[in-house]
Amino acid sequence: TDVAVVSVESLHQVLSIAPASLLTEDRIKLAMDVLLHVLNGINLNRSKRSKKGVQDEEDYINITSEAQKEDDVQNELSEIVGVLLRHAQPIFLNFMPQLLSLVDQLILVSSHHANRQLAVCIFDDVIEFCGSEEIKFKWIERYIELVIRYASDPHPGLRQAALYGLGVCTEHAKNVFFPYVKDVFSQLLSVAREPRSRNSGNESATNNAISSLGKFIQIYNQAIPIETLIPEWLSLLPVFGDSDETIPIYDQLCNFIESFEIFLFGKDYFRLPQVLGIFLEVVGTEFVNETLEDRIRSLLNI
Repeated sequence: TDVAVVSVESLHQVLSIAPASLLTEDRIKLAMDVLLHVLNGINLNRSKRSKKGVQDEEDYINITSEAQKEDDVQNELSEIVGVLLRHAQPIFLNFMPQLLSLVDQLILVSSHHANRQLAVCIFDDVIEFCGSEEIKFKWIERYIELVIRYASDPHPGLRQAALYGLGVCTEHAKNVFFPYVKDVFSQLLSVAREPRSRNSGNESATNNAISSLGKFIQIYNQAIPIETLIPEWLSLLPVFGDSDETIPIYDQLCNFIESFEIFLFGKDYFRLPQVLGIFLEVVGTEFVNETLEDRIRSLLNI
């Protein structure tokens, strides 16, 4: 596994900096072959460990360490697919049938949670970066029900990937995704309100749920009851954690102040203290950047 970690990290780095002219069909095929070979090796190791079982405490420690390395490798494999979609798309689209076949196997409910997470991450990248509306439609039609299901999965990494993906569908395939929005909104509210949702291991997934809810409001505001949904979204704030997740959420709050003031603050501005309290908790912290902090101060006239 140590060799696999180094190999896929190196491949990811090379693909990230390689000029598009060097990403030929033969080289992309080689990258796909490496991806499949490494993934098959990981699944073979998992199968052997499952049959062997845990013998003692030392064995448990070794198995846990090995499983973490395998998860890290699969994260790198996901990044490789994302790089190919961004930097070599015209040629990489020729490999879509092979990618579909791979995701078909990985995303099954019976698959290991890390395989399902890899499948959902690939789905996210296809919807976010693929320029073909036809391909996006095909992928959403094929996988969206499982992505929605995994948005409530007990494994935080898989849940986070699925929650992120629902937001990506809203931004990059809004017409195809629209029929699912009302049901998904209720599900994401439940995810964000779950009693353990703010625990450290769940925080990123919860922030992705809240961010996706905000995207629903911004993009589908003409078709959903924002007069009730905006206050529900506001009740989930403040959020903390990774600034890559918190900054977009507080940016959404600023957008709602500017575009949906009456629904955000309510009659006679009775929710104004709530909004002020949220901003007071994050202004001057790492949860907002300088640009966003300036925007908040401008909105509040401070």
